[in-house]
Amino acid sequence: MKIIMQHLSQSLPNQAELKSSLSQSRIQVTFAVILLLGVACGSFFSAGVGLDTLKKLDFLFNSNYTAHGNAQIASVFAACAASAFLFAFACFLCGLSVWGAFLVPVVPFVRGIGLGITAGYLYSTYGLHGGMFYAIVLLPGAYCCCLAIVLAAKEALLFSRKLSSSGLSEKGDAPKLVNYLSQFVRILALVFLGAGLDVFCSWAFAGFLITLL
Repeated sequence: MKIIMQHLSQSLPNQAELKSSLSQSRIQVTFAVILLLGVACGSFFSAGVGLDTLKKLDFLFNSNYTAHGNAQIASVFAACAASAFLFAFACFLCGLSVWGAFLVPVVPFVRGIGLGITAGYLYSTYGLHGGMFYAIVLLPGAYCCCLAIVLAAKEALLFSRKLSSSGLSEKGDAPKLVNYLSQFVRILALVFLGAGLDVFCSWAFAGFLITLL
């Protein structure tokens, strides 16, 4: 029994690791909620948005839904990847500043606004068919990219806090930039996965669903 308890105590995470894990989970949930608040705000403001506006915002939000039915695969992939990369890169830059922690929450909120505007426009203009198009064609890739942005925001916040702590501590041990970069390489992989999913959904479903709009 004593041996079993020893192995069990060794296999369980220590208190510091558990506390760190719970803290990071809370940060992710917080940024996810901020993104959803942005979606709600975007949906509210979508009533005054037209197709021309969506096309102008396409580079930032990947919001031009007509391009998914007409554009080439490379164009759809580039538009989705560029949009998500822009927000992830903004988080990366925020993380390099001790003041970046105050700006990081703005990034997922603005991305959420873009999602809300597109969803609200499609539903208010085309009703159920617009909602179907958004859920089947746009949402899967957008979900992956938003997850990447939430993770990027979390890493940026943690790194910014470490920079601030290192400046205030007596030892002044700065966090390692290599570890920060490695986390963002994984986030970029998720961005490209989302772009690939966006291409697949556009290829498989957009051609049919756009005829219903």
